[in-house]
Amino acid sequence: MARTSLGPRQLSRGWTARVSKRCPLVAFAALVWLTLAPCWTSSPNCRQGGDESLLPGMMERRAVVAGLLAATAAPQVSSANVGSQSFEKVVVAGDPFSGRPRDQVKAANKKVKALLDLECWTELVCDGDEIRRYMGTVGTTSPLFKLETALQDLYFVDNGNSNLPDLDQIVERIRSADYLAYSSIFSMASGGQSPKTWIDDCLTQVKKLSTELQAVVTGLAIT
Repeated sequence: MARTSLGPRQLSRGWTARVSKRCPLVAFAALVWLTLAPCWTSSPNCRQGGDESLLPGMMERRAVVAGLLAATAAPQVSSANVGSQSFEKVVVAGDPFSGRPRDQVKAANKKVKALLDLECWTELVCDGDEIRRYMGTVGTTSPLFKLETALQDLYFVDNGNSNLPDLDQIVERIRSADYLAYSSIFSMASGGQSPKTWIDDCLTQVKKLSTELQAVVTGLAIT
């Protein structure tokens, strides 16, 4: 049965646009609070990356934040300053991965290993958006973009394979790493934790994801 309730993203569209337009400082303060408050007000385990049960709630908050950020950053162009000049929004995006599900999983496994090979992890100075591009949550060129669909196809065909890690756990791992990378971008603006804390927790999730994807490749005998 189709769900009729509205999610955080839909609910946020109307009020975020109004708040961002009229009160940009209030919008920015809300952005920071919605991004980081879950860990400030929860247990130390959350701030250290140990309480993964809190991440789904944080992701819902992030959906609201995303709408707020988009509305805040969007330029307001009035008819008074447009004149005869034409304005065009150019979106540069590469093509998504094209190939069989097995090929996509193999490529995703290599992509995560390449992410872990970045030197920035040594000093925990990796750029949050760069991590997210590797993870397929920013842009569409990474083989991790829509990886869940490829995994679902393979798990359906090979149903009952006990050598495969839990599919939902893999998907949640990607979301968790994305959330932590995203949070590192705004942590300093709020005067909160150092970005390195978030990057370190993100590294933990990426390592676990790499282990799980390698298990999928091995379990499905992908060569």
